[in-house]
Amino acid sequence: MSSEPTSDEPGVLGALRVDGGIGIVTVPIQVDADVSEVWSAITDPSGLSQWVGHVDGALRAGGSFRAHFFPSEWEGTGTVTACEAPHRWCVSTTQDGETDALQIDATVTAETRGGSTVRFVHSGMDAAMLAGYAAGLQVRAENLARYLGGREVIGLDRFRVLFALYKDVSVEGKPTNIDR
Repeated sequence: MSSEPTSDEPGVLGALRVDGGIGIVTVPIQVDADVSEVWSAITDPSGLSQWVGHVDGALRAGGSFRAHFFPSEWEGTGTVTACEAPHRWCVSTTQDGETDALQIDATVTAETRGGSTVRFVHSGMDAAMLAGYAAGLQVRAENLARYLGGREVIGLDRFRVLFALYKDVSVEGKPTNIDR
């Protein structure tokens, strides 16, 4: 399998950084949808099920939920830590069997030329795991854009391509290709 993106797939969209040993991934993506459509896609369980996975629970500020994300097969629980309609939605998630929570912050901004930009920030992971988290976050961002554009979502093969690309991205002068 090639680790090069195809002509219709972007390469690395994300930026990686480390703060105090904690990894932070930022992935922005432009989507062909207005802010209200994006907001619905990221805060409504029926919308989420189309591009990120199954989410069941209260998706309002302070609400708790249970989730199964694809293609990673991640399962766990979460709490909505901020819900500022229609521009910012933040969650804290904990994978089943783990104790450390990770944060995901989604900010939606209208573009003057039409459409919206969604900026995802995923933080709290071990810095050595950045490549995997970056690949997963980018797949989810691309899936949001595909869902809102009426296209089929992508899966594990795209994750593998992106993981290979992100392993070569450097963070503070060090490659992320630390194998664990």
